[in-house]
Amino acid sequence: MIIACPCALVLSTPVAVFSAIGNATSHGIVIKGAKYLEEIGKIKAIAMDKTRTLTKGEPQISDIISLNGTDENTFLACIAGMEQYSEHPIARCVVQEAQKR
Repeated sequence: MIIACPCALVLSTPVAVFSAIGNATSHGIVIKGAKYLEEIGKIKAIAMDKTRTLTKGEPQISDIISLNGTDENTFLACIAGMEQYSEHPIARCVVQEAQKR
């Protein structure tokens, strides 16, 4: 006689889904939930804009406008100095942009 517990099946699905989402995140792909992960398997085509870009999930600075005439690099250096110890995604973006320049 064999006795099986359906609990193992119930637990295996969430573990696989969370593992897949974690793996995707480690490769820079953000999946907002299990529902979206399941829908990926149904994709037949991907439509992109004219620049053929996909969203990265991390902010980027596209333009800096100083209202008082301060030089862009000086302004960015001041802001980056204030944000350098913050873990916020926008703060990290500002610091990275300042380091590039």
